[in-house]
Amino acid sequence: MPDRASDGGGHAAPWPATLSPDMATAPSPEKLWRYTSLVKAIAWALIIVGMLMLPMSLVAQLGDGLTVKYAGTLLGISGITGVLFYPLMHMWFRKSRPSAYLERAKKLSGPRRMPAARRDIVRWGVTVGVFLFIGTVFMVGFLVPVLKDSGPSGIAEGVVVGVMAAWGVFNLDDVRKIQHAEHEQGRTYFTVGHRPTAAGNRLFWTTAGAEPGDTA
Repeated sequence: MPDRASDGGGHAAPWPATLSPDMATAPSPEKLWRYTSLVKAIAWALIIVGMLMLPMSLVAQLGDGLTVKYAGTLLGISGITGVLFYPLMHMWFRKSRPSAYLERAKKLSGPRRMPAARRDIVRWGVTVGVFLFIGTVFMVGFLVPVLKDSGPSGIAEGVVVGVMAAWGVFNLDDVRKIQHAEHEQGRTYFTVGHRPTAAGNRLFWTTAGAEPGDTA
């Protein structure tokens, strides 16, 4: 790599003091994570974890004697909780839902970044799902003894299943809001980083149809 570049007139022009030749062309190691894909991955992680708790709760109850009453309570409370919590989440998360962060997004600029591949999104969704699963198991373990005397067995498990499912559906609904905003604004929203943690706080947009890595 030469130390100087031509200025177009046959003379050698120095590189700017703050920019090396390698920095001028090297892409950023950070990735562009499509915002709708991230929200969708997390939504499905919530729903799948919630649904997994149904058979797990039934299997766990085998040791104490699985009854039709327990299964009915579990399924019934799951459905009732989901129906009740879905509209409540629209009120509770009105200012913190994923689509609420779009107004804070900035135009993407700086070095060229490559878009995250589908496998990266899937891997991140699985990672989030694993942590959600562990947290949900601990939550059920805490609520079962707390709600033990409040009614028939299966209430605690049903509440957790219903909340997780409602939360996931709520996020899927918000994906449609984000897609609608992208269509109206002619933009595509991304979060930038090695990993898409705190995605809403690192949100950027590009013009729809532009190359994902093009920041011009």
